[in-house]
Amino acid sequence: MPVGRFGLGEGPSWAGTDSVRFRIEGRGGHHGLPHKSIDPILVGAQLIVALQQVLAQNVDPIEAAGLAFDSFHSGDGSATIAQTAGLSGTIRALKPEVRNVIQNRMGEVVAGIAQVTGAKIDMTSEVGEIVLVNQPKQTKIALAAAKGVAGEDKVLITPPVLAGDDFARLAEARPGAYIWCGNGDSAGLHHAAYDSTTTRFPSARPSGSS
Repeated sequence: MPVGRFGLGEGPSWAGTDSVRFRIEGRGGHHGLPHKSIDPILVGAQLIVALQQVLAQNVDPIEAAGLAFDSFHSGDGSATIAQTAGLSGTIRALKPEVRNVIQNRMGEVVAGIAQVTGAKIDMTSEVGEIVLVNQPKQTKIALAAAKGVAGEDKVLITPPVLAGDDFARLAEARPGAYIWCGNGDSAGLHHAAYDSTTTRFPSARPSGSS
């Protein structure tokens, strides 16, 4: 979003997030004797693919939901099949009932992959952020304030996103609204090249005002 612009939308705006972790225990061994081992890397790869089917086949495509993995670690090389592997990621959704569907089906998929491969798979889940809801009254106030500062044409109605933010907890305790501020042509948030210090915001005060 260009610098000097603001974005805001009423209703569910940021997703609820759950952190999920998997510990896969196989049977370590030698690359030359794979039939005597249970490769946790292969099990983890199957698990990643199978879990993506949860979104494809169990969540209404009209609903917004996401499942992504951020780490996969196993072994240290040297022609060795590792004993264990660790996998982690996040579930994201704009409705609690969708989160529940994903959680329940993930547990069933994990049990199925464990049975097929012979590995032991432990899944743990931790609630991260709740859904951030921009309340109607507070959204109208924020929209009016942004338009008063930047002008009608500089305020956008933004769609929901599947990122999570702890402002959701504040908005639950005290009704509020989360507003976007344009950061200009830069790398996206959480990207390695993101640097908020390079942004130079122009004066938002309308010309001629005091």
